[in-house]
Amino acid sequence: TVEALNAVKTYVQGIKEDYVVMMHGNLAANIDLGDVLRQHLESGAELTAVCTESTPDYRHHRYIADADGFARAMAFNQYSEGEGLASLEVYVISKKLLIDLMGYCFTANKYHFHRDAIANYLQRGGKVKVYVHKGYAKRIMSKASYFSSSMDMLKPEVRAELFPAER
Repeated sequence: TVEALNAVKTYVQGIKEDYVVMMHGNLAANIDLGDVLRQHLESGAELTAVCTESTPDYRHHRYIADADGFARAMAFNQYSEGEGLASLEVYVISKKLLIDLMGYCFTANKYHFHRDAIANYLQRGGKVKVYVHKGYAKRIMSKASYFSSSMDMLKPEVRAELFPAER
C-alpha cells in the first residue's frame, strides 16, 4: 500500500538510483529485470508494469494496452479472463514519480497504489509501459496456492524456467 511506502518516505527519498523496482515477496517467477529495465528506458515511460498473459486465480487488476504497449486503462477486481493483461504487481518506476505518487496519495488520503496512485497517473496522461512476462509466474495468496505452486516445482520444465543456469 502507499501508506506503507509513506511510512518509509525518508528511505525512499534517500535512494541514490533514478529507478526503483517494486514487487511483492510472494511471487514465484524468474523475471529478467535487466530486460524490463532496458524496455523501460527505451520506452520513455516513468513507470513500467510487468504483466502476464495468463489469468490468476485470485482477484487482480489488468492493464489494457494500446498497439504500442502503453497502458490506456486499468480494470480492477477481475477474477477471470478479460480485456488486457493481468498485473504481476511488479513495477519499474522512476524515483521521482514514486515520490510524487506517494505525496499525492498522502495529501488526498488515498491508500491503494494501483487503484489510487497509478490509475490517477494514467488519467492525468501519464505513460505506463506494459512489459509482458512470458514465463511461469504465480502469486502465493493462500495455503492452496502455496501447495499448487509447490506441486508445480516438481515439474522439470517449471524448475528449469524458475532456475535457469544463465540467471
